[in-house]
Amino acid sequence: MTDGDGTIAVGNLIDTSDTPLDCEQDKQCLIKDTSNYSQEITRPPLCGFLTLHSKTGLMKSYKTKWFVYSDNVGKLLYYKSKGELRPEGEIFITHATFSFDVKDKPGVFEIRVGEIVTVLEAADREEMFTWLQELQTRRKDITKKLSRPGILKVSNASKDTSAESNGDTNTVLDEHPHIVLREDQKHLCDKPTVSHSINKLSHNVSKAAGSAKQRLSAMFNRKSTADEISTCDSCLALSQDLYEAEEEARVAKVELSANQAVLKMLNDQTNLLTQQNMSLKASMEVYKDPNLANQVDQEHEIRKLKLKVDELNQICERLKLDNKSLECEVSDLKERQEMCTETISAKDSVIVALSQKLEACTSIPSPTSPHIDYATVEPFHESVKDKLEAYELQNKFLNKEILELHSVRLEDEKRMQELHTKNMELEAIFYQLQSKYLLVLNEMNKPQLDETGDTKPVDELMGRLLDEAINQEQTGGVELRDSLNSSHRAAKKYDSYGFEIEEWSDDIASKAAGLQRMSENVLASMFESPEAVSLRVKWENYLAVVSSQDIQRSVEFKNLIRAGIPKDHREKVWNILINFHVKKFRASVGTGYYTRLVQKHSRSKHNPVAKQIELDLRRTLPNNRHFEADDSEGIPKLRRMLLAYSYHNPTVGYCQGMNRVAAFALLFLQEEDAFWCLVAIIDFIMPPDYFSPSMVAAQADQRVLREILSEKLPKVTAHLESLEIDISLFSFNWFLTLFIESIPTCTVLRIWDSFLCEGIKILFRYATAFFKFNEEGILNTRDFLSANQHLREMAANMVDVEKLTDIAFKEINPFPIRAINVKRAMYLQQVKAELKELNALRSEFKSQRPDIEFESEDDIEEGDDFQDHAEMITL
Repeated sequence: MTDGDGTIAVGNLIDTSDTPLDCEQDKQCLIKDTSNYSQEITRPPLCGFLTLHSKTGLMKSYKTKWFVYSDNVGKLLYYKSKGELRPEGEIFITHATFSFDVKDKPGVFEIRVGEIVTVLEAADREEMFTWLQELQTRRKDITKKLSRPGILKVSNASKDTSAESNGDTNTVLDEHPHIVLREDQKHLCDKPTVSHSINKLSHNVSKAAGSAKQRLSAMFNRKSTADEISTCDSCLALSQDLYEAEEEARVAKVELSANQAVLKMLNDQTNLLTQQNMSLKASMEVYKDPNLANQVDQEHEIRKLKLKVDELNQICERLKLDNKSLECEVSDLKERQEMCTETISAKDSVIVALSQKLEACTSIPSPTSPHIDYATVEPFHESVKDKLEAYELQNKFLNKEILELHSVRLEDEKRMQELHTKNMELEAIFYQLQSKYLLVLNEMNKPQLDETGDTKPVDELMGRLLDEAINQEQTGGVELRDSLNSSHRAAKKYDSYGFEIEEWSDDIASKAAGLQRMSENVLASMFESPEAVSLRVKWENYLAVVSSQDIQRSVEFKNLIRAGIPKDHREKVWNILINFHVKKFRASVGTGYYTRLVQKHSRSKHNPVAKQIELDLRRTLPNNRHFEADDSEGIPKLRRMLLAYSYHNPTVGYCQGMNRVAAFALLFLQEEDAFWCLVAIIDFIMPPDYFSPSMVAAQADQRVLREILSEKLPKVTAHLESLEIDISLFSFNWFLTLFIESIPTCTVLRIWDSFLCEGIKILFRYATAFFKFNEEGILNTRDFLSANQHLREMAANMVDVEKLTDIAFKEINPFPIRAINVKRAMYLQQVKAELKELNALRSEFKSQRPDIEFESEDDIEEGDDFQDHAEMITL
């Protein structure tokens, strides 16, 4: 039931979606709908009082609100009372789901939009079902409305038909999106000049729409009896298609009227231009001026007017083409109407045939119909019902059992984690006690003086205990060097990156210090720091949102890399960074480029750098298990990589230092990816001539570093100069091997992360940060030997990565790359001039002493270590 204003009142609402109607009523309603296609299908407003359940902290509240459904926006609004104008809240119905639980209070149902759940309560269960059915219907309506964007255009076009019927062409023109009239041109639309073809097209559209209505009405009037009418979904869908076709015809009619107005305007403008042209010609005849300049100006104006007329003619041609396209669309609509009519007729014939067949079947009694014994059916029905209840109980029990088992498993995992943590704590305490035990025994085993000054005899028990503690591995006790944890036992000799762990010496103090370090490592591995957890979560979220193909260089991406790349994501992120540099070149050479280079060496008989590569393979990373022996797994890969690069870039070929860079890349990347990493570093990131025999760029960068240190750390620079120490003796290896030489692996990885992203500027940042980190220790040195020893051990002590990174990117800022490039260009010229002068002196001296053979620049590569070359360059 509805109120006087057509509003559906909750509690009195009767849902007619399931109410059976006779076929005659369905027929009349359907004919009425098809004859009023110009109107939107509207439903009476949905409103009423409902109780809103809300929860604030531990308090629950139940408030009665006035709910009103808005058809325009698809929202269920609720107000404090019925007379309020501003809603307190809203619920989106477009993507909402509705549900209720039979165990809850009758009338309680939920509306879920994403993760937001709104609990409402009706007066009773019947009213709840009424709300749910109506909301489902409205949700379906708004979904259909959103899925057909053309409906909005049609509805707007229907509003403009009144303006067309009144002849208000100015209104139509103003609302057309492609027509803009000036104030002095709007009077041109008042003349009723209309093309005959446009009138004919408009008449055909109206006639087509009317004939469609007549055929549809005639189709339904042919139904003789109420039993032959059946409202099926297909018939309603076809009726809706017919309605859409008529609306599209109406839109075409409106567009035709707009085009009509445009043609009127263009015709008037053409006539006006023609009149102006004629007036100009007349004025030329009446006012003949012997001045040639005036005649030329008039001819120029005439040409401009002709061009404008041609432009207007082109516009007319385009409009004619648009009219032709509209005619084609109208013909298509007519064909669709005919198809719909034929389909409906065919369905009517099928319905009539099925009805006749049904009547024939019901009129003939079946002689073989079995007799149903209801006495036996009833017990069977009861047994099935009992089984159904039993299965329902079983299902509930099994679901509860699954939840219980899941909770038990979680408890077991939690208990195992607690036991693992406790085990590691006990292990750390064990190492600490062992360290203290050794120190105490060693102290007690030392000779001591008595009161008279004589040496007391050493207690034999203390000596025996000390020997047992030292030789505990041989006596079958607990192994001091191995951890009780499986990860420590697996890494007995090497760390997780394959580098050899430093062996303990035989003295007791070294063993005690080693045990103390193992205790600290165990405690550090027990818990992940909050900063590490936060960084890992940030990387996981970033990589989950952005795929590897969509990652671009941005401030966010750079800051993430500066903070460090987690171990699990390093290979993927490094490949992305490498692809930034070699993407274009890799696409130009095609797939399989690395394989072709490797095969090229197998076919080649001689490679000038192959001998030097073989000499350097074993001494690349001798303290890493992947490269420590000829049969190590990394040696063949490294050999193929270096030989392939020598064919890829014959200008560079091979230089000492490249082997360490390639080997370090192999520790974290696949073989081919490591090759492209080497290409990106030497060919794209590092400056030219960095790995050439003369190493001109490397020498220039050492001078750039000295100048940067003098600007950022003037005290350190002045102190080292006073001691006559050249920092190139130490920093040259850092730059040539990208900090791989004698620096902790965790620090090298952080440097490489930023280096692959930002380039060579990172080497200057971290080199300066090394000296800033050790500024106090350097300034405390008093002579050449102590300063030299401190600088040699400085790199090996760079284990505080976070502090070092903070210095590199914050404390020594600003660090512009432009300044570095300017300084490098200046020093490159100086180094090249010095090398040229040195070669001239060498040639002059060689001509004076032909009996002495000099080492050429190419022979520098054949040395055992490029450290000697660095010292020679420095001198």
